[in-house]
Amino acid sequence: MKNDFDLIVIGSGASGQNVAYRCRAAGLDTAIVDCSPFGGTCALRGCNPKKVLHGAADIIDSQSNMGDIINGSLRLDWQKLIGFKKTFIDGVPEKQEKGFHKNGIRTIKGVACFTGKNSLSIDGSGYSAGFISIASGSIPRKLDFPGAGLLTTSDVFMETEKLPARIIFVGGGYISFELAHIAARAGADVKIIHRSRRPLKKFDRYMVDLLLEATDKAGIEFIPEMEPQKIEEKNGSLYIDCRDETFPCDMAVHGAGRVPNTGFLDLEKGGVDQDRGVLVNEFLQSISNPKVYAVGDVASIGQPLTPVVSMQGKAAAHNIINGNSRTIDYSMTPSVVFTIPPLASVGLTEEQAEKKGLKYRVNKADSTGWYNSRRLGLKKTGHKMIIEENTDLILGAHILGPMAEETINFIMLAMKTGIKANEIKDMIFSYPSTTYDMKYMV
Repeated sequence: MKNDFDLIVIGSGASGQNVAYRCRAAGLDTAIVDCSPFGGTCALRGCNPKKVLHGAADIIDSQSNMGDIINGSLRLDWQKLIGFKKTFIDGVPEKQEKGFHKNGIRTIKGVACFTGKNSLSIDGSGYSAGFISIASGSIPRKLDFPGAGLLTTSDVFMETEKLPARIIFVGGGYISFELAHIAARAGADVKIIHRSRRPLKKFDRYMVDLLLEATDKAGIEFIPEMEPQKIEEKNGSLYIDCRDETFPCDMAVHGAGRVPNTGFLDLEKGGVDQDRGVLVNEFLQSISNPKVYAVGDVASIGQPLTPVVSMQGKAAAHNIINGNSRTIDYSMTPSVVFTIPPLASVGLTEEQAEKKGLKYRVNKADSTGWYNSRRLGLKKTGHKMIIEENTDLILGAHILGPMAEETINFIMLAMKTGIKANEIKDMIFSYPSTTYDMKYMV
């Protein structure tokens, strides 16, 4: 079998797939390599399986909130839920591989590392390509304190068939908050410990404060300014030592950030510079090796979100095929923390608007007493809108509430197309709906 290609893609997630399929469709002889099952993090270990778990937890939360109205109580069968989740992912690797083969893309299973600017070694066999696209994703950040190896990854958590009674999430980012809200609805005693005062730093402060209230009302204890010094295992339990206090648990989950997965690639042999990811220009091309393009979580630009990395894959493919001419506007990318209720955001935070020296007004409210929150029995919701004074354009939108992940997309469209706040007030929406609430938010 030949080992020379026009393009080799390293990684088979959303970004790598888009590079491979589009380049192959343009006639490039293409191969894709992965040391893990084909499909990538989002489909197998991230977004999709997490949302399945979130959906079940949301049902439990709804029943709990409406407890005085709905007789009886629901209990989440964790083992069956994990089994249900597997029905969404078990067939993905085979389906992906068949899709590659059907479209004429060669699949290679193994660990790839650079041996030169245009060459790779994959499990000891040599390969070369006119272009190489790195789409190897991200992995949990390495933690150096003693016992850090006792931490469970989010991947393993979502495979665990017996939910531990006491769970501590280390780190206050997306992963910790999302999985903590799921685990709490499944009946676990849950804590989040975070090394600084403020979690979810990329989100608006006011909105994070509302989410912390919702988190507390869900029975999840958030403990700030608490950094692990060591973890020990004694008599079947884990003990997280944070200097002044020690926390016992049955499972400790790593939620302290992820980093680009480049350690195995021998990037220096390929002349590929990196610093918090493969350093790329606006066209997703390596700044040090023009034959290399990096996309997704491994690239130095763009948010680590599936819609973003998919778009990067399309842009990189275009640039490989046609020459560097396509860039991406990242400015209006919605982002969602799938807690219960979810926290959604797009555009500028108030802090960012102030730093830019913009003149704006803020519409914010605790909407817990609003119709759509009350009818679902939600214990804490709210929003914050940042609107430019002179133009009446929406600069940023932040929502904690029911269907926030859907409403934020409508607001993004308004921002993208230049629809003004007052124009939204004059539009006719279906009622009663969560999107109708936009008329009050702006």
